[in-house]
Amino acid sequence: MSSSAPQRSDPSPTGPPGAPSPDVGLALRHVGHLDGGRWHGAQQQALARIVVTTVLRDNPPPMLGDNGLARVLDRLFDPAGRPSLRELLVGIDMSARTLERRCVAATGCSAAQLGRWYRSLAVRSALSHGDRPSDVATRFGFSTTSSMRRALERVRPPANRR
Repeated sequence: MSSSAPQRSDPSPTGPPGAPSPDVGLALRHVGHLDGGRWHGAQQQALARIVVTTVLRDNPPPMLGDNGLARVLDRLFDPAGRPSLRELLVGIDMSARTLERRCVAATGCSAAQLGRWYRSLAVRSALSHGDRPSDVATRFGFSTTSSMRRALERVRPPANRR
């Protein structure tokens, strides 16, 4: 005889502290199946936004938990340009030294290193999509392909530190 009571998920976590919820893991495993190669452009971006939002809600990186630092990162990652240190701190009650300390504590990188890493993502993306290295170097303002490669080798990604 089967029970007609609705099935409820167990609210107690079974993973280590800070582990994503089982729903996030399930969503990530199914993203490829959901897309199946048939969604492109805005539809694909909407699906990615849902997955990323869910992951960030369950496992926010330390740099996003610090509201003052998050506002600086919004400015730093603005695709419109490269803000100066003074522009990063406008309207934020923080000294340049405090900004550097908080960036390094949260990400392992200074604000300048974070900016270089972020700007390198477009270059890496173009290369991973099969664009010719010489075309990528020209498009992103490098004088030679070797200078582009050296710049990419020097860039460190941020790491969760807290």
